[in-house]
Order: sequence, then structure tokens, then C-alpha cells
Amino acid sequence: MENRDVARLLGALSMEARLGIIGSLIAAGNTGLTQIEISEITGINASALWQHLDYMTTVNLVSTKQDGFNKNFIINFDLLKSLFAFLNENYLLGYFPDAVTGKLTMSEM
Repeated sequence: MENRDVARLLGALSMEARLGIIGSLIAAGNTGLTQIEISEITGINASALWQHLDYMTTVNLVSTKQDGFNKNFIINFDLLKSLFAFLNENYLLGYFPDAVTGKLTMSEM
């Protein structure tokens, strides 16, 4: 994974609204959710939601699957895992050797 890719993915995670969208898509699993369902869960209006989904789709964090007349948005679990693994391997272990074991707490940061 290149630094440019990491920066784009972190951009997709950089807003509270996007984290809400990602959380709802993770909870939905491989079935995904329609834009209307995501809007109902997150409270984000359709226009703003479309902008967030468009960006997350552009960086491949979210994909779409046609389900009859509906388009379902699905989180790219593999890419999300790869991002966290990359961050862990390249940034965390050198500074927080106990991070993998779960010994690091927010008060220690």
C-alpha cells in the first residue's frame, strides 16, 4: 500500500459523518444498505450522503451491488483490514510496542 493510498483512505475516515456511514455498512455486512437505509440510520440528508458515498466509492472503501431496482452500498472489508494492518505495521509498533496486545489505553496517548 502506497502512502498516497493511505492518505486517501484516511480522508475517507476523517469525518464524523463518514464514520457513521462506515459503521452502518460494517453492521450490515456483505448485504450492504441502500442510500435510503443509510440516510435513515445516520440521519444524513440525501445530498450530503451521496457526496460521502461518492468519495468512499472513488477510493474503493465502498462498492455497490445492484439488487433489483436498488443499489446497495457495501463496505470493502479487505481494504479496511489492509489499511489497519498497514498502519499497525508501519506506524504503531515502533512507538507503541504493546498496542497489538491491547495494553495501550487512551490515557497513555
